[in-house]
Amino acid sequence: MKVRLRNTGLVVLGMWCLWHMLATVVYTTHWPAQGALAQWSYQYMVPLFHQNWALFAPNIPEYDAQLIYRTSNNDTLAAWSEWRDASGACGYDDFSKPEVIEQNILVQLNYELYSNYYSIDGVPRLDAMVKTAAYNKALYYAGRMHEKCNGPWQGIQVAVVYRFPQKGIPIEQSLPDSLLFPVFYNHEIKR
Repeated sequence: MKVRLRNTGLVVLGMWCLWHMLATVVYTTHWPAQGALAQWSYQYMVPLFHQNWALFAPNIPEYDAQLIYRTSNNDTLAAWSEWRDASGACGYDDFSKPEVIEQNILVQLNYELYSNYYSIDGVPRLDAMVKTAAYNKALYYAGRMHEKCNGPWQGIQVAVVYRFPQKGIPIEQSLPDSLLFPVFYNHEIKR
């Protein structure tokens, strides 16, 4: 009885190993004519074994970006606050949901910067940038975070601070470079 149970267990284990190897080959090679076998292998592999291979850092981050802002509470915009990190000013840490939202906005803003930034005679032109949805999201996010933690504002200016890694220096210790956007005045907004 014990031998029969052991043999049955070995057969089941062997069949599972064969299925696992077949599913792995089908899943990783993406054969064009797989049909139902591909569907079964995806249903088996994705929830249990799928890995994001970026885990091993084939593309090391080329920069660190933070969204900062400053506000003015009077109509003349004469007195500005100090520059604040959009999510850090409210006490959120680097792994909180608001920081993830901020980084997603920065990814969109960086794409728009890559696509729409230009200069004439060495003077940066941001007219195309300020018309993008990413810029408006950055303004909205910074304004809402300020309202949540510090109250209302009349004018707001956002900037992106970049830190580029240098050989032998940790990114936190590298010198920052920033891009300032124009001031947004809170005149026509009805709350």
